[in-house]
Amino acid sequence: MKDSSSISSKIASLISVGLVFVLIFVISNSKNDPQIYPSLNVIANKLIDNITNIGTIKIFLLTIIRVFLALVASLITSFVISLLYYYNKLTMDFLKPILAIMKAAPLAAIAIYIFLVVRGEVGKPLQPYLVTYLVTLPIILEGFIGSIDNMPDSIINELKITKGTKFYKYIKVYFPLMIPNIIITLLQTIGLGFKVMIMAEYLCYTKSSVGVLIYNAYSVLDMAQLIAVIIEIVIIVLVGEFVIKQIKKKIHTY
Repeated sequence: MKDSSSISSKIASLISVGLVFVLIFVISNSKNDPQIYPSLNVIANKLIDNITNIGTIKIFLLTIIRVFLALVASLITSFVISLLYYYNKLTMDFLKPILAIMKAAPLAAIAIYIFLVVRGEVGKPLQPYLVTYLVTLPIILEGFIGSIDNMPDSIINELKITKGTKFYKYIKVYFPLMIPNIIITLLQTIGLGFKVMIMAEYLCYTKSSVGVLIYNAYSVLDMAQLIAVIIEIVIIVLVGEFVIKQIKKKIHTY
């Protein structure tokens, strides 16, 4: 049953992808404007050009590294805050208003503000990192805090009579049990991280970035390149999510 369900799921996914390509084909053939509505053949050629061009590959790798570093920074900060929360529940009462502002503030407003405030040779390259960090931190932190709040009462009661410091109990008991929920949070965040990073690169005009690649394509109305870049970003995100899912499965087997 599980195998047939898996096959059905894959078939449904392939049909969905096929419908997208059919839609592009129909639109490109019904509109007499190949620059705005490029054909599948032109888009495919752009895809091949991008994946065979060393400069473009480097740009994508740099954006991937930026997203990775921003997410790592959010993870480290969330770990520290969750540890403080484990020691004292008032930690989140203090941080809730700040996190609420970070979650509610429009991405464009955050990016523009950072663009104006964080400047200079040192500050300018940090702009997209800061924007992505500020957007992803509240989401990842919620995963950490939710894991602590949902810890089974049996474990909490057992830890009360177990010798050892709070730090030792957090590292040895709490954190290993939190990892599956943290991975789920990462799966929810990785796509958002890429979207935010690329938007921040676009608004801050970060050198050697996918955001600038999109900006340049838009500025000359190269819609084939724009669509090709979108497809490549989707593939990268799906690969990233697949890798995280495999890590989660490995953890469960242990």
